Amino acid sequence: MEDIWNEIAKWFNPQTIIEVGGLTLFLLVVYAETGLLIGFFLPGDSLQFTAGLMAGIGVLKVNIFSLVSMAALAAILGDNTGYWIGRKIGRTLYNRKETWYYKRSYVILTRAYFMKYGGITLIIGRFLPIVRTFAPVLAGIAQMPYRKYIIYSIIGAVLWTGSLIPIGYFLGTQFPEIQNYLEYIIILIVVITTGPIIYKIWKETRKK
Repeated sequence: MEDIWNEIAKWFNPQTIIEVGGLTLFLLVVYAETGLLIGFFLPGDSLQFTAGLMAGIGVLKVNIFSLVSMAALAAILGDNTGYWIGRKIGRTLYNRKETWYYKRSYVILTRAYFMKYGGITLIIGRFLPIVRTFAPVLAGIAQMPYRKYIIYSIIGAVLWTGSLIPIGYFLGTQFPEIQNYLEYIIILIVVITTGPIIYKIWKETRKK
């Protein structure tokens, strides 16, 4: 059983994803993680960094500008898929009959939140696991104006891919031996990106 879990875990390793599937699989994972609800468990930040690193050491045969551009485009397409899924769900929720577990006021409050804080949520959410998967869907449910949404979607995608990938690329070109410590770097990235979420959950739990 342990061997099976180890094999499954290996396929969610950013380095394995790129070594096996190359640029195509990398872009598909970026799209899925930012656009499909089932993609919340996929690696995001660590995958961006690893792609840059492996391009820097020559394993991934693509120049840095093309890599950042394609990754940003995949993230934007993913984001927009999530948004339109949310829009479709949102129309259903607005017309749904209220029950003991569903109140239309929840949707109205979500809409009010995204009208006021949606932009900054979409940008910062790009750097937070799980949040970047569900924020676009919630924006769609809240019926955030698409013209406003797409602007913040593009800004967030460019900042996300335009920071993590170049950092990995720079380290790969300047310190190629760093690939020997990639697993530790990935763990560090995961801790840094998930830390705020875990802390927030812990803090709310303590309050209750």
